[in-house]
Amino acid sequence: MCSLKGYPLRIVTSDAFAEAKLQTMQALGATLDVIPSPAGITPELIPRMQERAREISEEVGGFATDQFHNRDALDGYRQIGLEVTNQLGGELSAFYTYIGVGGCFLGTIQGLGTRWPEVWQWNRRSPRS
Repeated sequence: MCSLKGYPLRIVTSDAFAEAKLQTMQALGATLDVIPSPAGITPELIPRMQERAREISEEVGGFATDQFHNRDALDGYRQIGLEVTNQLGGELSAFYTYIGVGGCFLGTIQGLGTRWPEVWQWNRRSPRS
């Protein structure tokens, strides 16, 4: 969206994430602030990234989207779930998604739950059921 609107976009990320993902963001015009993490994704990495994003936002007077607390993302992903329910006939036997900060999973499940309320049962089952 920033690229289309001509807004500068600076993304705090890490070399722990896929190089292809970083290259894609750059190809779309983002400036990356890459936090080194030789040990990969660690418990300390995300808080370090969040702190750097806060610093940048204060330095430049920017707007931080803060994906970890952005409830608007759920609405966008809910639309994916609704689209699946509209296009899929019959029953839903499986649903697969990635898990990042959980917005994709939770939002999509909310959309799917409009047709198949039982998808919410996943959190009530024991791991062996």
